[in-house]
Amino acid sequence: MELTREENRRDFDLQDGCVACGGTLAIRVTPGAARAVCRSCRTFQTMRIVAGEDGLEIVNRTANC
Repeated sequence: MELTREENRRDFDLQDGCVACGGTLAIRVTPGAARAVCRSCRTFQTMRIVAGEDGLEIVNRTANC
């Protein structure tokens, strides 16, 4: 059985997750990518999912400027 695109993504909110303003992030995780938009300041952010000691962790990718 193949998964459809909708079954292959997960959407959730992360309170206080925005690095710009501290607002709530709406996060969408798909195979190979995790992206977010802040519900308060509307900034777009790219997230990274890594295996941590206590399970999966979502880390905000930052630009090397």
